Amino acid sequence: MEFEIYEKTRQFILDEIRNDSIRKEIPEDIFLNYAMFRQNFFGYMGVSGLSNLRDYSTFVERYLEESWPFCCKSDAIIDVESAIAFYVRSKGGNAETQEAIIDYLKSVEVRSVDKIKYESRNFQECVVNYANVVGTTVDAYKADNLYDTLKKLEDKNLPYMEYLILNNIFCDLQSFLKVFDGVCLNCDEFGNLYVSEGNHRVFSYLALLKIREFLGIDSPSENFCFNQHIIFLGNKKSNNLKC
Repeated sequence: MEFEIYEKTRQFILDEIRNDSIRKEIPEDIFLNYAMFRQNFFGYMGVSGLSNLRDYSTFVERYLEESWPFCCKSDAIIDVESAIAFYVRSKGGNAETQEAIIDYLKSVEVRSVDKIKYESRNFQECVVNYANVVGTTVDAYKADNLYDTLKKLEDKNLPYMEYLILNNIFCDLQSFLKVFDGVCLNCDEFGNLYVSEGNHRVFSYLALLKIREFLGIDSPSENFCFNQHIIFLGNKKSNNLKC
């Protein structure tokens, strides 16, 4: 019942882009959801909000597949537990699935680094993959597992998981690079990557990767590799950093 309105909106959009006849009048009960989809989709595409969905029909279908039902929601989900619950239910899971996923996230180790270890900083451009990040250098966000790290990241009161999903960062490299612009990473002498700036985005991404993995959803972004300047912890640079 909860997702019927989103499914009705999705079907209306698909009918619109697949039908060459004049568009039907938008039903009142989905008007707001339909408007939110247009806003989110055209924002993602970087085109005018007055554009025609039919002109982007292939992209519309792909975007719906990756971002539904978040792309049709009129209210943002801020707290982590609610975002996980909504995502799980939208993929056909239930309360037991949600509980199992939270337990899974609690089993994922997150490391931290003492400040003294990165007082001396060395910079180097390296090929990196954010899926390989193991921890943080920020004291406020240090926890020993991924779920507790996410709970600490609720401090900004912003819907980071929803933001990542709406920008389709799991399949679109260019969108991925745009969303994660400005993230700063540290690397220890063993090749381990830690976040110093961008913790909210990176750990929300890592959590969604794990959730998608649990649900059997493919995520091409797991293989996204790109050049980024890295700050090496201490005085030694690592030869072990690999994409």
